[in-house]
Parts: sequence; structure tokens; C-alpha cells
Amino acid sequence: MATNSNRRLSSEIFVFLHGFTKDSDVGGGGQIAKYIASLFHVPVEQPNLNQPSFNEFSVSNAIHVINKLFDEKQKEHHEQIQMNLIGASMGGYIAARYAELYPDRVKKLFLLCPAFGLAARWREFLSDDELEKWKSSGSHSYDGRQLH
Repeated sequence: MATNSNRRLSSEIFVFLHGFTKDSDVGGGGQIAKYIASLFHVPVEQPNLNQPSFNEFSVSNAIHVINKLFDEKQKEHHEQIQMNLIGASMGGYIAARYAELYPDRVKKLFLLCPAFGLAARWREFLSDDELEKWKSSGSHSYDGRQLH
């Protein structure tokens, strides 16, 4: 017989959104997701937000990845679900943005060092010439990868 808490959790999914890295295991993301799974005794989804590739990463593409996951899980559950979004760094920013766009799909947010204000902070890391070149070319090389 299902308990109230089991019924409650059956309509919720836990989703870990990684930071600005190649995948969710870089920077401890995989460890965070495993810890949350063991703490709450629930599976934690870990979508790769770098779709279609790391070089083509964008917030709108990441939002699309989360929507696709939500739609897939909604079909599996046959009832209205909500997501508990756990986001680290850029994943925290994306989780907050997703909750802003789709508040009915999100039950809770847990944000670890969300990358709020990152666009404004580029001036701390790049010279005016580098920023202007990025703006005119549409991309910037970062750690051997192109940012758009």
C-alpha cells in the first residue's frame, strides 16, 4: 500500500542541472546528484544541457532539453507531475529561468551558486577589445571552445 509520501513523490521528479561544463559529472555534478538520490531515496534525472553540443550551448537550448525531459516524464507518469530542480552554477541560473517561464511545472528550486548576473560580469574577465570582438563575430573562444 502506498503511503502519502510515496504518492506525493510519485508525481514529482528530481532533476539536477549541471553548470557550464561538458557534462553533469564534471565539477562534482554527478556526486551532487548521487547524494540527493541517496538522501531522498529517489532517482535524479541528469539531462545533458549541452544540446546539440557544448559549442552550441545556449540557455534557450537548455530550456528545450528540460521541456523535452518534462514531456517524456509526463507521459510515463500518466498524471500531472512537477519537477524539483537542483541547479549548480549555470544550471542554477537555468533552473531559475525555467521556473520563471514554467511555474506550473516546478515544485521546488534548490540553487547552488547560481550564475546570476554572469553576462554583466564578463567585463571582469575580458578586455573591452575582447568583448567587442565577441560581439562583432558572434563567438568567443573559452577554454578551447566557442561561446556564442
